[in-house]
Amino acid sequence: MITGETEHILAPYQDEDYDDFFGRRRRKKRKQQRALRHSRRLERRKIRQSKPIRISRKAKRQRFFKGVGQVYNDLGRARGIGTAIDSLTRPRSQMVTPEARDFEMSLGENTSDLPTNKPLPVGLIVLGGVALVGIVGLVAAQSQKHKTYR
Repeated sequence: MITGETEHILAPYQDEDYDDFFGRRRRKKRKQQRALRHSRRLERRKIRQSKPIRISRKAKRQRFFKGVGQVYNDLGRARGIGTAIDSLTRPRSQMVTPEARDFEMSLGENTSDLPTNKPLPVGLIVLGGVALVGIVGLVAAQSQKHKTYR
């Protein structure tokens, strides 16, 4: 019943271009505007990409990354680089495997007689940080106290 009564009100808007979500905005107009924006964007990209400075930078970048890739392949890819880093950063105690304890190899002085450096305790680091912040705060407060305001 209600549909029949309101049919004459909605009749002018029942064409295929009517958009229920946006109301009176037409789909055709939005599609044309979107196509126009898209074409302008493509033109800007073409102009930007055809600039000689951009082309030279792109070629330089490609040459650089080809060189980096070649060095990467020459070093043995990820596995070779990883083993090289591990051999440099691994502590001496981890370098000796359990199977290799039946012999000893040395290139200089005996490392077992050298004193070991123990890290600072965390509590000492925290107390030092608190003292440093306190001193800086005290200096800042004293410098503010002696300022005169105009």
